Amino acid sequence: MHVAPHAPHSAPDLLALGPPQRYTSRDHPTGPISHSPLPKDQLAVRRFLPPFLLAIVFLAIALATMGALSFLGERAFGEWRLVFLGWQRNSRLIALLVASIIAVTCIGMLFAYEQRLVSRRLGFTLLALRLLLILVLFLTLLEPVWTWSYDEQHKGRVLVALDLSESMETRDIFASDAEKLRWARALGMLGNQANADRIDRWIAAYEAGQQPEWIDPSEQLDAGRRQQVAQARQENLQAVFEQLETLSRKEILRRLILAEPNPFIDQLRQHVDTQFCTFAGEVTNTPEGELEESLDDPQQSLMRGHSDLTSPLSASTLSGDEMPLVGIVVFSDGHDNVHDNPQTFASRLAGSAVPIHTVLIGSERKPKDLSIVNIDYPEKVFKDDDPLVKATLRTSGFSGERIQVKLTSEDESNFEPLIEEVTITGDVADVSFQLTDLPEGRHRFKLSTDVLPDETRDDNNDREFSVAVVDDKAHILLVDGEGRWEFRYLQAALERDERVELKTVLFEQPYVGVLAQTFFDRKIPGLAANPNPNGPTPFADFDAVIVGDVGPLQMTRTIWQLLDKYVRDEGGTLVLTAGHKSFPRSFDLSEIDDLLPVENLHEVNLTDVLQTGPPNQRGFHLEITPDGAAQSMLQMDSDPLKNDRVWQSLPGHTWALIGEARKAATVWAAQPSSDPNETGLAAERKRALIAQHYVGTGQVVWIGIDSTWRWRFRVGDQFHHRFWGQRTRWAVEFKASAGNQFVRFGVQKPMVAEGEPVIIRAQWEEAFLRQHPNLKARALISTSEAEQPPVVVDLTPQEGRPFVFEGRTTQLTGGDYMVRLQVEGAALDQVVETDLVVSQQLTPELQDVSANRGLLEQVANLTGGKFFFPDQLARLPEQFVDSEQSQEVREEVPVWNHWLILVLFCTIATSEWVLRKINGLP
Repeated sequence: MHVAPHAPHSAPDLLALGPPQRYTSRDHPTGPISHSPLPKDQLAVRRFLPPFLLAIVFLAIALATMGALSFLGERAFGEWRLVFLGWQRNSRLIALLVASIIAVTCIGMLFAYEQRLVSRRLGFTLLALRLLLILVLFLTLLEPVWTWSYDEQHKGRVLVALDLSESMETRDIFASDAEKLRWARALGMLGNQANADRIDRWIAAYEAGQQPEWIDPSEQLDAGRRQQVAQARQENLQAVFEQLETLSRKEILRRLILAEPNPFIDQLRQHVDTQFCTFAGEVTNTPEGELEESLDDPQQSLMRGHSDLTSPLSASTLSGDEMPLVGIVVFSDGHDNVHDNPQTFASRLAGSAVPIHTVLIGSERKPKDLSIVNIDYPEKVFKDDDPLVKATLRTSGFSGERIQVKLTSEDESNFEPLIEEVTITGDVADVSFQLTDLPEGRHRFKLSTDVLPDETRDDNNDREFSVAVVDDKAHILLVDGEGRWEFRYLQAALERDERVELKTVLFEQPYVGVLAQTFFDRKIPGLAANPNPNGPTPFADFDAVIVGDVGPLQMTRTIWQLLDKYVRDEGGTLVLTAGHKSFPRSFDLSEIDDLLPVENLHEVNLTDVLQTGPPNQRGFHLEITPDGAAQSMLQMDSDPLKNDRVWQSLPGHTWALIGEARKAATVWAAQPSSDPNETGLAAERKRALIAQHYVGTGQVVWIGIDSTWRWRFRVGDQFHHRFWGQRTRWAVEFKASAGNQFVRFGVQKPMVAEGEPVIIRAQWEEAFLRQHPNLKARALISTSEAEQPPVVVDLTPQEGRPFVFEGRTTQLTGGDYMVRLQVEGAALDQVVETDLVVSQQLTPELQDVSANRGLLEQVANLTGGKFFFPDQLARLPEQFVDSEQSQEVREEVPVWNHWLILVLFCTIATSEWVLRKINGLP
């Protein structure tokens, strides 16, 4: 039978239904094909290599596609660019490349397998769809974004800063006629465009000390008419002057800024956008709609008792406005009592990136005014001391007159007033009083002068202060291991103090046998071989025990157990100081661990080349914390700003033991951090140098340095003895403070000025608080006046110090108060209360109320601004005529999350799936 030759197989149609016909080598027209066998590893390479090469080619195509899309987009749309954000993230890009290689390799292997099942045309179609799907996914995961930029013109932003310090309440009744005339014209009370030249001539005449020419040269009037017009103008001007004398500086400022219509603000807004802030010692951004309320009732947070002319710079940087700042306009009387150092003030202003224009509000003339500028007095003295009270008076305008200065008691009727007569010879006078025979307790006094005729203010002629009288002597025990420098200078300082009864124990000291015994005791006085556990400790009679660098063989566990009892049960103060040699690192006693207010101690030892310089340039300086600044024993000066400067100027320390404050401890001083971002309470507690905590009815203070003697450099006892002397007096007062075995309660400062925050603190014994976890506490502040309800202050746990409950109030007016602790959820064995005195105090703002034109001119000159009088405000907006700035604005539209990408992805995936299913593929 004849058989026709076998025709070559033709591939099935792309959309043919049913599975394609399979062919084998036996169906080949020339017969079976013979293959030479290959090793398995070579077969694997042959199967894997083409798909892998396909993946490499795919990546090249994908990257080329990215470049082409970016190039074509920029050519087609100009400023528009296609940017792939994922290209800049190395980790994501590497992950995508690896995933793409794996995916394309797998697709290539799948293609090679499907070649035996489908036609060549269908196989390449499926391959193309799959690779396109991977390409879309690859490009999408690289996050393509359309970006474009354009220039946008913006008005500049000007910050208008209004001074609301206390001196702005002054009425300038002694202002010169030229100053009053300027204010009258600025407020629209006098003059207009028609007679502007006449007003200028009047001002020039007054400034030259002459009487103005009331009639203009151009006015042709007869003699009688000239006299009438001149007299009318003079009387009219005098009436305006009298009206101005009733206006305070703040009222003049209000009318300048809030008057309707307001040509100054309207003209300013034609060139710039305006933003307002109010300032005194602090600054706050103030919306324009709240300006009137702020002027009527300034916020207490402004610290109106001080002025800081650099504070508007902070407002300009903290405003958060995106518009560029082109200038600052400051309305002020020129007071700045925050910067004592002119160089610091100048450098702060020189760093301003924008000009500061200043406007003087107030009179440069020094008014006739008596004020008590400062009172220097000891806050704590011992019984039988005769403390000296020194006062500085400002006596502007009363030169040659004789005044009386009186010191009276505010709480003792039998105190005979002390009177001193002073003849005024200049602008400042000093007066002093000696207090004698003061009984134990706290005493409140008032220093006052008579209110003389024509005084500008009568609210700065008196000031109150208080002195606490404690037991006649501080009984101190000083214990150390050897005669190190810290011991020698501390022992000498306390020994010279007539109000300190010092007992010294030095365990190691030279002894050549010339004397019957060593110069200092070598044993704890009164320490028995077997102490009575129920009797008093050998430390019971001491107000404070200071322990230095002692070793374990010198201070045994028994002694530490007695010290623990002295603190916990007898209410003593224990001061522990760090030592190079032994204490506390050579000890391993639980009693010491319980007493120390710090833990996890580590050594700081600076040995670099900088430590060979002068003493005041070596090492680190103590960073006094806010809690420490409130403690009397850390006050090197009564003025807080000067106190900070003293601590920064003291010689530094090259060695210390730094610890982490325990939960119930308070940090008074810390080591400064080299990291500028490491600030705040948490950072201070990690770097505690001086810390304190209560243990039972007593307290323990840790001092992590052994070089306070360095503070004697070039000043002798001034700061070294003041530090340790105040600490001993503080320890004496502590023994009589409020509290019991469960809580120590009191106010941070027993005497505060009106408006100053009263901080009330209760520090609980740890075990007691754990027994009463739901305990709530509040302080009731009451006066002797029964009809006045008490002020209630809630005491809440402090962050990081759960055993310290604290509250504060600023609602108290001048007077004597009793502060009582009230608790819920627990019972106290006794009433716990303490005294508080709130006094009126003259702030730096009221010590000299004359305006300071020179300082405002300096501010303007240092920053490239200009100085203006109030009547020159119309010229101020001209400074911002060309203030518009061009700002590049960049916008972008994400492409990777656009819905069209999802549609494209689904379309490709669906097409591939349909083709597979039509042709019977899984």
